[in-house]
Amino acid sequence: MRKIAIMVIMGLIGFQSLAQVDVDTDKDEEDDWPSPNVTNMMPRGIVLRYTPVVGYDIDTKSKIAGLPDSEGEVSHLNKFRFKIKIPIVLRDRSNFIIGFDYAQSEYKFKGEEYKDYPLYQSLNDKDLRSRVVKAYYNHAFDKKHFIYVRASAAFNGDISDDDIPFYNFANYSLATIYGWQKSPDNAYGVGLYLSYNLGRRSIYPVFLWNKTWNENWGFESKLPADFNLRYNVNKKQRFFFGYEVSGDSYNIALDYEQLARFNDLQLRRSDILASLSYERAIISDFIWLGLSAGYRFNLRFDIAEDNSFNRDEILENTVTPSPYFEAMLFFTPSQTIKNIFLDE
Repeated sequence: MRKIAIMVIMGLIGFQSLAQVDVDTDKDEEDDWPSPNVTNMMPRGIVLRYTPVVGYDIDTKSKIAGLPDSEGEVSHLNKFRFKIKIPIVLRDRSNFIIGFDYAQSEYKFKGEEYKDYPLYQSLNDKDLRSRVVKAYYNHAFDKKHFIYVRASAAFNGDISDDDIPFYNFANYSLATIYGWQKSPDNAYGVGLYLSYNLGRRSIYPVFLWNKTWNENWGFESKLPADFNLRYNVNKKQRFFFGYEVSGDSYNIALDYEQLARFNDLQLRRSDILASLSYERAIISDFIWLGLSAGYRFNLRFDIAEDNSFNRDEILENTVTPSPYFEAMLFFTPSQTIKNIFLDE
């Protein structure tokens, strides 16, 4: 808790830095440098999320001799996430921001039969944890063209396990996009992602397109990873409707004789999350509350030998779709907080 408190304070200090940028809201449009952001998009400096997933069934097929198939029922899955972004460099043409993410997933199985199967017992007894360090960089080449880069190092799994080398927990991701901002309401770009959104390490093309049609309607997207239609009721209320592909790879220890020969077992998870979200400013335009309801469709929830590009699975799981909900609290460097910091 002390580490999280320190990061929150650093993030709030970062808002003061953000307040020094674009403080003249009446400046000429020609003075603006391009970026992926468009009118009515909102930066989120600190984010706290709680996401309960309603119970679902899991059916496991084994590819290891001596390890049987199995099936179980998850009564509920709770996800807790904390994110913070801290500005390091904020200039007219270049921005550099670092971020820290922490996530924890708690699985609870129904009945007592799950204790007889190593995968289910491990998921029920140990939470899946993720610690991520991110770096964001945006640079404008001229008045229309920009490059956006996001790099991250994630440490996923039970890091306290002394039998597993620390470097085995590391997953590295990289996104690079070359973009055009045609106007303050329209930005798009093309690039490549190296990520774990599909559960295993994958490289795929990405098309970024953010657009605002008018004061109410717009959309935000990084296809094929996500797309969200946005409706702004007013400056303090808005709705989103869309989808997101979410995935990762976790180091996991399974105590079973037939699995002892594997030094590095990875749980590969990937889901499509379709949702309707409502966000509202609850304290001025600085602190916002978000509520979401949606459906989760699982693409992958398998056990593989490592976190490489290979497709070989040791345990293949079929997970039934399930509804989920989310409550989110986030802080944004709004015009109000800028005015507070700049008030003489």
